[in-house]
Amino acid sequence: MTFLNVILLGGLAATSLPLLIHLFNKHRSRTVRWGAMHLLDVAFETNKRRLLIEHWLLLFIRCLIPTLLALCMARPVFIGAAKLLGAEKSSLVVLLDNSYSMESGGAGNSNFAQARDAATKVVENATRGSDLSVVLMAGGVAPLLDPPTFDNARLVKELARLDAGFGQATVPESLEAAATMLSKMSQPYRELVVITDFQRVSWSDKESAARARATQLLQNMPLPPHVTLLHVGTEGKDNVSVDSLDFSRLVFGKGQPMQVRANLRNWGEREYPELRVYFRVDGRERSASQVSLAAGESKQVLFTTTFDSAGSHFIEVYADADALKADNSYQAAVPVWDEVPALLVNGDPSPEPLKGETDFLQIALQPFGQTKADLTDLITTRVIEVRDLTAESLARVRVLVLANVRQLTDPQLRAVRDFVREGGGLLVFPGNRLNTEWYNNTLFRAEQILPLPFASLAGSLDDHGPRAHIVAERYNHPALELFNDPRNGNLAEAEIKLWFKTGPRPADADQSLNVLAQLD
Repeated sequence: MTFLNVILLGGLAATSLPLLIHLFNKHRSRTVRWGAMHLLDVAFETNKRRLLIEHWLLLFIRCLIPTLLALCMARPVFIGAAKLLGAEKSSLVVLLDNSYSMESGGAGNSNFAQARDAATKVVENATRGSDLSVVLMAGGVAPLLDPPTFDNARLVKELARLDAGFGQATVPESLEAAATMLSKMSQPYRELVVITDFQRVSWSDKESAARARATQLLQNMPLPPHVTLLHVGTEGKDNVSVDSLDFSRLVFGKGQPMQVRANLRNWGEREYPELRVYFRVDGRERSASQVSLAAGESKQVLFTTTFDSAGSHFIEVYADADALKADNSYQAAVPVWDEVPALLVNGDPSPEPLKGETDFLQIALQPFGQTKADLTDLITTRVIEVRDLTAESLARVRVLVLANVRQLTDPQLRAVRDFVREGGGLLVFPGNRLNTEWYNNTLFRAEQILPLPFASLAGSLDDHGPRAHIVAERYNHPALELFNDPRNGNLAEAEIKLWFKTGPRPADADQSLNVLAQLD
């Protein structure tokens, strides 16, 4: 027998109160003799024995009342009595390992299939009326049903729906979850069954202290559970994984060829002389390859594809290898760009090659088209002079570039304002022809299109003059994150001879300013 509220057993001390009252009153009494007392002596001697028994019974009852109250409040539990009577209802928690390693063994006879069958038998054999719960040890420790259930059949159905493959089993957290679940149950006889393959990755030495603390938590419960450890399955020795995917470029356009390099590794002891590797795009198989992969060996497989439509596309490389399917494939989402039409306004055209304000920019935005390559440019450009900038010219354009444009006329200003407010992008390249006063008063203050006003010109064209550079950092804006990969160039290597400083932002202006990059 044990007690759920042991501290309340201190109420047994109240048993001494009737005894103390009896002893206290006994010492206070005194004998007073009076004339007629001798007439009662005969009756007293006759009833003395009976009165003594009644007094002791009364004292016993008075002591028994606080004793029973204290025992009832301490909630006594008789452990094992039900088993002796053949009706052992219990509070049963099953810790079921559903980690990735449990997939080992192949479909139909995997470690997890064996563990699930064992858990099913434990639940089915539990006496009806028992508190039942199954707690999963991987993929976020959680009970299969919360709160605990008395319905054996329902829990068996939930077990039949389970799958494994959820990373690593967290043993200490699982034991703590079992203790929490047991504390919610009402049956005095308590059982904890742990069903696992005991892989080192989940039962490592570095977690031994945490496991010991969780075990101590179970032992310190008012009703400690009987713990059973059940080892199922065998250790998997075959495992091939697709570790990563490498792409030929970071940005892809519609119709551009893309190369995907898959990195494969054989972690097991078995050799795969004819391993089939499949390449899928948006769920459809595009191509397949065959590779020989020895035990402990790593290899690469190359696939090439193109995309016919813009948007986000899903690609997958899958190796038809062992039963541990989770790492046999690698998926990635690839953003594919459509053409971006840009309008370049040349503020200082020149008949000489590469002397105009937009000549170099046009080559930079359309490198394949300028070199007559077979690849497709993501950006299509059209160059006009300032006088040709109209509302009609901005139709079906996503980006407008003003390259050393002195200023705009009122109709041009209205067209540009409407273009920007409807979601178009505006990029201003200042130059020696720029009317900074008009830009500051009109585009910055009046129209609030520019984020900052232009200030003084800095730098020098002299060969020995100061040079500015773009600060090297990790760029977070999508427009510049391309340069986080050094294969796409290094912005910090560019030297800037002349540049405009920017003025302060007024206190009453919108302070939400997004800085893409800055000069040193």
